[in-house]
Amino acid sequence: MTHFDAHIVASQRPPDAPPAELAGAVLYGAHAAEQCRRLRDLYAERRWQHAEALSHLVGPDDERFPATSPGVIDLQLAEAVEGAQLRKAASDWWPLARAVAANKQVLRLNLPPGASTAVGVRRLAQRFDRTTFLVDPFRHGPVAGWQAQVRLAEQHNIWLTTLGLVPGAACRWPRHDEIEEAIYFTTGEVGAGKLLLASGRAWPDMRSAPAPEEWLGRVTSLEQAERALVLEKNARDLFG
Repeated sequence: MTHFDAHIVASQRPPDAPPAELAGAVLYGAHAAEQCRRLRDLYAERRWQHAEALSHLVGPDDERFPATSPGVIDLQLAEAVEGAQLRKAASDWWPLARAVAANKQVLRLNLPPGASTAVGVRRLAQRFDRTTFLVDPFRHGPVAGWQAQVRLAEQHNIWLTTLGLVPGAACRWPRHDEIEEAIYFTTGEVGAGKLLLASGRAWPDMRSAPAPEEWLGRVTSLEQAERALVLEKNARDLFG
């Protein structure tokens, strides 16, 4: 399973979870609870809307997300807010970006469709070149501008996921020929070493859709070594 399927559990909040206004991000990893407290204190004045530890969402004993999972901050600002935030000065991003880098975590940006935010994301990544960013260029479907979001991974600290491509509830690319084209374009522009598997699927959706390995095996534009990168090796490299 991919590390990123967990982001969809944010809608399954138990009664004792923190207030909704603190659920703008999901923190994964052994120190998630501590980081959650630190982030709340650090960004309260700047009104960043996050964060809640993954254990609040799925419970500390959930075998799908062990305590050794890598640290990911899933920034869930509204798309309009995030677009405006990208246009702000780097100083507005400094506390979050530096904290993510210092704790060797990954900041996942939920970008709106199109190419309009690409310049802002690239500038942000260049300004904070020790912070690792994660982008889902396919999650809105084959709409204009997804290529610009793919090209963001030309920046050494930006990585991509397949969210939106894999069959299931989160799929926005129903035509296999378009999926083939998207992956062929991605590997040609930034290489298979920058693409991580993310299906966005939750139980019971996992039972009805093909396994990620089976689905990726149907993508003829990938060689076996490239499939291994997307399925697992890239995640190991990204999270050390």
